[in-house]
Amino acid sequence: MEKAIAGMKESGNSLSNEKPFRKSWIDFLRGLAMLLVIWGHIAKTERMFYVFTGPFKMPLFFAVTGYVFNDVGGNWRKFLKNLWLKIIIPWIVLSLIWIKPIYAVITRHPEKIPVYFYDFVSGKVLWFMPCIVMAECIYFCIRKYITSRRIQYIALALVSVLGIVMSNIGIGRFAMIDVACISQAFILFGYWFKNNEATIRVKIGNSKLLLLISAYIALVFMSMIVFPGESIDVHNNRYYSYFLCGIMIFISLLTLFVAAPKIARYRNKLIGWIVFVGQNTLVFYIMHYDARFVIRKILQKTNLPFDSLLEYFVAFVFICLTMTIASLIINTWLPSAAGRKSNA
Repeated sequence: MEKAIAGMKESGNSLSNEKPFRKSWIDFLRGLAMLLVIWGHIAKTERMFYVFTGPFKMPLFFAVTGYVFNDVGGNWRKFLKNLWLKIIIPWIVLSLIWIKPIYAVITRHPEKIPVYFYDFVSGKVLWFMPCIVMAECIYFCIRKYITSRRIQYIALALVSVLGIVMSNIGIGRFAMIDVACISQAFILFGYWFKNNEATIRVKIGNSKLLLLISAYIALVFMSMIVFPGESIDVHNNRYYSYFLCGIMIFISLLTLFVAAPKIARYRNKLIGWIVFVGQNTLVFYIMHYDARFVIRKILQKTNLPFDSLLEYFVAFVFICLTMTIASLIINTWLPSAAGRKSNA
């Protein structure tokens, strides 16, 4: 086993060294999570979807953050600059928040401007954006001020527990601080996986991967029996059983992180498009709400059955198509709005 691990680390074709391939499977995971989020926002009546995807849909974003996070050597200035350019500017520009204050002035309702600003910063709209900003700041502090990796693990776990306590007593909701704290557990997974990646990939082959998938499905059905009608909701800190939910989250994330490179290896158009979605997650996440509003108005004028799979599918295709076009346009003409460099 030691030789196999060493071979993975040293080989020029290994997962550890082949950066383009690594980026593709990480982007594949982001893209998959983003598509699940879009479908979840459309098909709100599909309870089975939430039960099966709840343990990994949102945790996957934070786990990927823990995996790819760049602590820039503990330099606060560089970290804040990256945060501003890659997350905050796209958040401001793509959400079109600046249009609402202008509209309020034109319609002579300037008193609404503070409300718009509060909703924007607090997470009342686009909750994930302030949450990921806070989560990255917390994570950066832990990485900067704690040098021992083992103590870092413990600190991340303790902050997650603190987030649960905050949520239970009803504090820390502004800017999604409570969710950001709880999400340190998901970030911890990505950090742990990266530090042990070679060993994990050697130990978990295809047969064990199938066992993980089977175990996850069994746990989901068990949760449906023991906690009927319940599903994990990271946004609202709803975990019907911290023990069971924790196991399901860990198994699902482990399965996805191990399986993703195997899936991303197949270079077909669908995989390539999901990778593209992952590379443009901010555009898809922030702007798909506007596309959903448009398609909902259009579908209301049709004879499609309300809240049906057909309606969900049409809306999903419309949103994915418009967001793909929007991403291509933004990447060409305004890449900074998507958190990209102009020469990327």
